[in-house]
Amino acid sequence: MQEDKKANLEIVTRLAGKVIKATVSELPHEVSEQATVEVEKKNR
Repeated sequence: MQEDKKANLEIVTRLAGKVIKATVSELPHEVSEQATVEVEKKNR
């Protein structure tokens, strides 16, 4: 059961990452750099 939850969380995290990257690509470069750093900190 625990493995399923972990797998689901991984999928959700990946999808969120894709959405964030898509959103970030719409932003000016400097802002996207900062956003990427913030996301990476949270993912650690």
